[in-house]
Amino acid sequence: MFFTAILAITGLFVAAFSLVVFLAKPSASPDKVVLNRPKVDVNIAILDSERVKSFLQVEKMELSFRYSAKTKTGQKKTGILSASSEEEARQMLGKLGYLDISVKEATSGRLNPFTRYSEAEETALAAQEEANTAEELNSIPEETVEEPAAETDEVIEEEVIE
Repeated sequence: MFFTAILAITGLFVAAFSLVVFLAKPSASPDKVVLNRPKVDVNIAILDSERVKSFLQVEKMELSFRYSAKTKTGQKKTGILSASSEEEARQMLGKLGYLDISVKEATSGRLNPFTRYSEAEETALAAQEEANTAEELNSIPEETVEEPAAETDEVIEEEVIE
């Protein structure tokens, strides 16, 4: 009986509220709505101006490449150089007069970033990665570039291996 009375009172309340909401007349709205519009003029013609045309274009992002090559005297050289593509790296080495060029993109960072860091493990992983890189460089098909040596402004790190 108690629950029936609560249910009846709640039903009457919902019915009364519905009548008030749905039968009420809406209030009058103004005929003209004024919105604050920002005063911004976009001048697209500026894209054709000399000032915009003189901007420098963004160059391609340079990557690091490990290389292995031989000099004209037969001395083996390895190192790392920066270039925007593998082809550009080969051209740079060819201009330096290197022969039998092998180029591979250098990787950076840890081999497995989700393991705990310890100096001993990192040293072992770095040695393993260096060995793998050397094996991969030796397995890359070698190309012979027979262009004369030329001066270049690029900085190249290299090691002499005897």
